Amino acid sequence: MKLKVLFASLLMAMPIVGFAQEEKSADVYKNEGNAAYREKKFDVALASYEKAIELWGEELDAATVYNAAMCAEKVKDLDKAKTLYEKSISLDYKADISTYKVTSILGKQKKVEEQRAALEAAVTKYTEGKAAAFIKKDLTKSYRDEAFAAYNAGAKKLAECQSAKPEDYAAIKAEAKKIFSEGTPWIEKALTVSPGDEQCTKIKQSIDEMIAECNK
Repeated sequence: MKLKVLFASLLMAMPIVGFAQEEKSADVYKNEGNAAYREKKFDVALASYEKAIELWGEELDAATVYNAAMCAEKVKDLDKAKTLYEKSISLDYKADISTYKVTSILGKQKKVEEQRAALEAAVTKYTEGKAAAFIKKDLTKSYRDEAFAAYNAGAKKLAECQSAKPEDYAAIKAEAKKIFSEGTPWIEKALTVSPGDEQCTKIKQSIDEMIAECNK
């Protein structure tokens, strides 16, 4: 009996040794993220990529950062996607595409002026490749939209003549001309970026015709 009690006491005094689960490496998380991405499980992939990025610290794998950005965009976490694309740019990994993605996200967030400024900076930096073409196209559209808005506003103002007294025509035309003229620099910028663009050419022609009409 004494031996049993002694043995039990020794067991209680011995430290309990657990078997700790081995911590996954950053590369393991990256590979898990890649597997989830291939299966289009973008939320799962993003979580794995973020864990890998956290473990890497300063020694980042640029491709993983870019992949994480794409996943964040897929799950519509636009702020996170923008931050990750900007990190990709700083790592000089697919910088042109990442820059375009940032401008696209700004557009989705309705940050019109910020998007335009980013596009203006990008169009001079990237002049070749698919991303450069998209940047050029979006900047042209940004300018064209402003010009078209001025055209529509001017046309609406000029239409007031239909129900106005003849003595008010001159004032209405003068105001309409001013509004139409606000569209001119925008459409000229658009044509500078994309010379010969058919839509821009038509809008410029329409604005010029309406200004001429207001001068009558």
